Amino acid sequence: MIRKSNLILRLILMLSSTHLVAQSINKASLKIDAVGIFLGTAKHESFLIKDENYRYANTSFKAVLLWEIKQGERWDWEIVLEPGIYRVEHQLLNPFYITPASGPDFEQRRMKFTTPRTFHEYALNLGLQVRYRWNEKWSTPLLASLGPMYGTMQTERLSKGFAFSNILGIGISFQQKEWDWNLRCILRHTSNLEFIQPNSGHNSWGIEMGLIYHVQL
Repeated sequence: MIRKSNLILRLILMLSSTHLVAQSINKASLKIDAVGIFLGTAKHESFLIKDENYRYANTSFKAVLLWEIKQGERWDWEIVLEPGIYRVEHQLLNPFYITPASGPDFEQRRMKFTTPRTFHEYALNLGLQVRYRWNEKWSTPLLASLGPMYGTMQTERLSKGFAFSNILGIGISFQQKEWDWNLRCILRHTSNLEFIQPNSGHNSWGIEMGLIYHVQL
């Protein structure tokens, strides 16, 4: 019953977020206002995340498409589309996380997942970014995005294949003519909304650096 309630809550949040982004897209021009790239690194172990059962770390490459939907005196609103590739390193550190009650093959899965492995995640995140401008050059963007993801390998916490990538981020941006230099911290959660087990998901905290070019059309 608790699992079903969590699933319903997640679906409501996802549908609400998608509806909000869709409304923003209707208000925005189809013209792309900026393009760019971000490089990042993230890991599970941090002062924000305390779970010693597993190790999860990734490096990422993202393309960025940005639409400006509202500009104010201090606050700007933007739509951000980020297709990304994540190279993931994973290892189960606590073999007893997989219990005998989980199935007759629990020993084989313990051996499999405690072996360090590398795989990839392919994600397409769509979100809203709110930017506070301190002056003409410096600003602080706050990002919230979600989207579909495909993982090429199963772990003890997440099945192979379709899942969702959810990101919260905050950073600092310096604008020089048409170019924005960006540095941001991100929190990322991956899971599949209980469509298939396992679905404990992965959490990671990281740093991303990016360069954005404002298109002049």
